[in-house]
Amino acid sequence: MKFSKYILVALLISFVSTVNAQKKSKEEKKAKKELVKQKKAALKEKKVEAKKRKKELKEMKKEIKAEKKELKVEKDKILGDHKEKMKDMSKEEKKAYLEANPELKEKLEAHKEITKEKRKELKAKKKVFKNEKANAVQQRIENKKEKIAFFEDKNTKARTKIAKTKERLEAQKASGEITEDQYKEKMEKVSKIEERIQKHDEKVLKMKSKLVKSEEKLEKLNTKKKEE
Repeated sequence: MKFSKYILVALLISFVSTVNAQKKSKEEKKAKKELVKQKKAALKEKKVEAKKRKKELKEMKKEIKAEKKELKVEKDKILGDHKEKMKDMSKEEKKAYLEANPELKEKLEAHKEITKEKRKELKAKKKVFKNEKANAVQQRIENKKEKIAFFEDKNTKARTKIAKTKERLEAQKASGEITEDQYKEKMEKVSKIEERIQKHDEKVLKMKSKLVKSEEKLEKLNTKKKEE
């Protein structure tokens, strides 16, 4: 009788342990899914923020271009017909031409003095714009790297899972646990998942290509900043 009780207790302990293990496994899967969901949401938010910043920089560039054009229009009015004559002249030739046309030279010097502060402000705006643009490109690079790492990690885990699934299905078929038809049916599902992973791989390659272009763009921006 006591022996039967021991067996019953052992069975109950075994059952509780199995239930707890299954519960823990479900909780872990749920937690992992939640982490993936949060990561995707964070990446999406960063993408939206990058687009917003890109739009702001576009408006900043538009404003600088308009101010630059305004200064040019004012200068062109002063030059008048002289503009076409001076078009293909070298720096030395332009200097000699202005010496030969003192009235024009005086007007241009006066315009230069009047617009001194405006040009100074425009130069400062250009500098800010270039710095902001470089920072935005740098941020997009970091975002791309983070996104690539996320997809690569996801694909690696998926491949590991598929390899284990294939091994398990092979073992089940060999032991007679599943029939040949059941094996084929399950393998078809596995193949579809592999196709999805392949598409993700192609997506990662495109992202890496864009990353290289962004890095080249940043290098050019930094080089221009150093030259200035």
